[in-house]
Amino acid sequence: MGQPQAKTRVTFDEYLRLEQASSERHQLIDGELYAMAGSTRTHNALAGALFAALRSHLKGKRCTSYISDVKVHVIATGDCFYPDVVVTCDERDLGPGGDALVVRYPSLLIEVLSPSTEAYDRGEKFRVYRLLETLQEYVLVDWGAQRVEVFRRDPDGGWRFYPSEPGEMATFESVGLAVDVREVYEGTEVPLFRPRLAETAGS
Repeated sequence: MGQPQAKTRVTFDEYLRLEQASSERHQLIDGELYAMAGSTRTHNALAGALFAALRSHLKGKRCTSYISDVKVHVIATGDCFYPDVVVTCDERDLGPGGDALVVRYPSLLIEVLSPSTEAYDRGEKFRVYRLLETLQEYVLVDWGAQRVEVFRRDPDGGWRFYPSEPGEMATFESVGLAVDVREVYEGTEVPLFRPRLAETAGS
C-alpha cells in the first residue's frame, strides 16, 4: 500500500487537485495520501493481458474498461484507489455528466497482487470495495503462481470464491467474458500454481 505522504488529512477535492499536480500517483485512504510503488514488467504484462481481453470483448457494448491510471472513488468512505483494471457499465460514469478522472460505479475490479500489496488487497481494500453497490466481481491475479481468483457477489449480497488455474477458464460473469488462465500468464515467468499447505491440510 505504501507509506502515507502526510499526516494532514485532505478532502477528496483537495486530493484531486494534488494528484493532478503530482508526478507520482497516490491513493487516498482515510483522508491520507499513500504513494504508490512502481510496477514490474510482469505486473504490467498480467494487467495488460486482461485489459486487452476486456477491451476487445466490450467493443460496441455499453461498458468501458480502463487500465492503471483511472481512479475508483468509494463514496461511502471517501477513499480513492487506482485498480489495475476497472470496468464500468453505469451511465453515471459513462454519460455526459461522468467524471473524466474517476469511476464511481464499477462492475468489475481487477488487482494484480504483489508481495507488498497482497495482504492489503485481500483484506482491507476488498472490505472497502465491497461497499461499492454496483460492484459484481473482484478479481485477484496471483504474482507468485499462475492463478486467477474471482470473488463474485451473490444476489443476496454475499460473495463467492471462484479460483482458476492453467487449463481452466476464469469467468467474469459481470461482463460475459471467459479468459484462458494460460493466456493471461503467457510470456511471463510466473510458475504454475501449487496448493499451499493450508489448502491441502486434511485432504
